Amino acid sequence: MNMRDRTKELTISTATPPRLTALFIDFDNIYISLLSRDRFAATHFATNPVAWTSALLTGGLSTSSINNGGVAPRRRMIIARVYGNPVLKNKDRSSFAYVRNHFMHAGYEVIDCPPLTNQLKNGSDIRMVLDMRDWLEHNPRVDEFVIMSGDSDFVPILLRLRAHDRRTMIYGGLQTAKSYTSLADEIITEDALVAFLHESAGRPAPIIAPTAGKQIPSDPLDEARREIIEEVSKIVEDSDKPVSMELLATSVRNTIGLKRTIDTKWAGHGQFSVLLAQALSQEFMLSSTPPYMVWHKKLHKEPAVQPEGGAAIETDKQSDNQELIDIEQTQTSDKKAKILDKAGSTPKPLIENVLQVTDIPFLSARYYHRLFDLIAVEITQNGFVFTKTANNTAKRGEEIKLPVDPEHVQIILHRIRRHGHWFNDKDSALSLAQAFRDSVISECAEADFKLTNAQQKSLNDWFLPVANDQQASSNTKNSVAKKSRTKNTDKPAPKDVAV
Repeated sequence: MNMRDRTKELTISTATPPRLTALFIDFDNIYISLLSRDRFAATHFATNPVAWTSALLTGGLSTSSINNGGVAPRRRMIIARVYGNPVLKNKDRSSFAYVRNHFMHAGYEVIDCPPLTNQLKNGSDIRMVLDMRDWLEHNPRVDEFVIMSGDSDFVPILLRLRAHDRRTMIYGGLQTAKSYTSLADEIITEDALVAFLHESAGRPAPIIAPTAGKQIPSDPLDEARREIIEEVSKIVEDSDKPVSMELLATSVRNTIGLKRTIDTKWAGHGQFSVLLAQALSQEFMLSSTPPYMVWHKKLHKEPAVQPEGGAAIETDKQSDNQELIDIEQTQTSDKKAKILDKAGSTPKPLIENVLQVTDIPFLSARYYHRLFDLIAVEITQNGFVFTKTANNTAKRGEEIKLPVDPEHVQIILHRIRRHGHWFNDKDSALSLAQAFRDSVISECAEADFKLTNAQQKSLNDWFLPVANDQQASSNTKNSVAKKSRTKNTDKPAPKDVAV
């Protein structure tokens, strides 16, 4: 049954007075949630609020936790407010700065919440809580509060509303905590909203895998863990030889998406290898020494162990990057700590904690500094195109004998972009490093991992170029530029960048 049929089937009760409803929308929270799932649905949500607001009021979107016998209440919306960041931070024509007028035309009161911190926190959630607290004592009495946000920070206000005998409806996305959804009387699921947004625009609703006969996980992380393990099992079983763990992580990220992998911290396990060790079936084996491989007991032979440290260095030019290569090839925690301390990186305890929270690539400080140099040069010369920039950065690394994994570059670019940075030809290694650092600090804050001033200084040392690295950074840029001039001396400039 589609969303339109369900809306028609519901009987509107006229025997009771209308339920006075207050609607509060955290625009950025919902829009980003939909954007990572379905760009069309996100755009339609932002530009056509009239359609889905009407469906919300008539009960066509929510799933009630109480059996109402198919009778939808009459709602009268006495307050409707939408909160968002009005600052133009990119060219997304569906961001709040561009679409706030659509909500005004739909009868919403628009509450602008500009960024208040360097981490671009706009304070929408606290503004919503304060407004809901005010309306809790309003006359006439508000019967129902609708919170369009999947942020579990609203748990305290839900407890307060329940204590005052108010009904509640919330939005529940993939990563919404069970402790949040369990407090609401009705839930608007991400699947239901996406389906309605497609159908209201006259498009076929996206196919959602049926859940009949399957146990629905009580925790969103369970679903992410199940999908990751299923994908890993499929890749390994389909392969005719053991599969590199690094290749597995890359394939899973590309297939399932960042929302269920990186954004969930590998289903709550912090690192991909930890997830496999704890959740993968006993039919599969993981090697405990480099190169790290995964194989099926019955389908594959156990891979031979490669000497730790990898192949010998081929040229003298690679000696300056030997330490950086070791970072990629060495996985044991003791060796990691030894290399990082030698590179002048942050203390081991802080790095390990940050890695568990953010799942960023485990690279030395010097490696990060040179990587930001390469990214800045690529964006300055060829502009920013996500995949192309990552691949071309890896090629630039090859030219100076620095091994660069395009997936590492993509993770870094994704973190910088998600933090609100708009890439342009004025980007420098320092500006990119600062944006990445701010994104890491913000993600730690969102996970309630509070960094002290000393720890933040250590993060600066890890990511930001320091005086000792300025000469190395200059040499990296000059080497890349020299090779580029040598390549193009006897042939015309290409019309486009080869990928």
